[in-house]
Amino acid sequence: MFRIPGERTASRRRVLVAVLLSLASLQACASTLGGAFSHEPWEIRSGLSEPARQAIALAWSGIPAERLLDYHTHMTGTGAGGTGNFVNPAMLSWLHPFRHMEYSVLLSASGVTDEERADEPYVPRPVGMDPLDPRCVPFYEKARDLGLILLSHAGEEKAVEAAGQPLGNPLRLRAALDHGLRVIVAHCSGLGEDEDLDSPEKPLVPSFDLFLRLMETKKYEGLVWGEISATTLANRCGTGSLERILRRTDLHPRLVNGSDYPLPAANVLLRTGKLEDLGFISPDERKVLREIYDYNPLLFDFMVKRLVVAPGTRRRFADSVFLEHASLVVTR
Repeated sequence: MFRIPGERTASRRRVLVAVLLSLASLQACASTLGGAFSHEPWEIRSGLSEPARQAIALAWSGIPAERLLDYHTHMTGTGAGGTGNFVNPAMLSWLHPFRHMEYSVLLSASGVTDEERADEPYVPRPVGMDPLDPRCVPFYEKARDLGLILLSHAGEEKAVEAAGQPLGNPLRLRAALDHGLRVIVAHCSGLGEDEDLDSPEKPLVPSFDLFLRLMETKKYEGLVWGEISATTLANRCGTGSLERILRRTDLHPRLVNGSDYPLPAANVLLRTGKLEDLGFISPDERKVLREIYDYNPLLFDFMVKRLVVAPGTRRRFADSVFLEHASLVVTR
């Protein structure tokens, strides 16, 4: 086989150009999948329609601003400012395009334009730590004695690549509760299935059902709490857990709000049309929400949770869900 001189070099150049174009396309997609809001938050004062203004005013009714609390946000260190923090090197390199894409989406969702001046929000998950492991007991006891609170992901983890999914079984948090440590169960464990550890056969059941079992256990009252971040996202709102927790108004006094920031700005996860189709919001509310997102995704997240109702009812999250709880104040 004869090669034309320079053919191999030209071929390599074409491959390189194709790779560079693909990487550029992925980077452009990051802004679309995460972020894609076209206004700055402060522009909301003059830019919103009257229906949107009225909806916001109604949503804030019964919510003193000074008592509003977000119980669930994520931060990871990039090392900016000499903090010594770091992220997985794979997320910083296009040699791992999907991991780097994930990182770029979260940067875009966070509104970060200068990585040298910010430690970026992200969604870490401890890998391989079993809450039932006896080696965790000294940690639980020390945290309890210090008056601290454990916020734990439970159920299936979708936000990041996670090993050891069974370790997210809500029933495994009993070890912490049995040692008197207050526990907030993130997302109300509203996604996936876990083994029913109370059954000899250990069948797989919805993780949300196991969360409810904890909430309904008398001795855990005042110790176990549910947190509602991500419950309205596209991959969760149709699983049944959102409707069920809206209907369980008896549990609302032990629910807290969280944004799971920066996920509210990762618009690839947001589907107001799905919320409308399932009967959680009205067409007019969907229009207002889309308008608000374009200015302030965190306000959008708050508004979604204030507006959603159990389909066919007027049951919505109680005002208390969005306020700081006296029972969850860190005591030391």
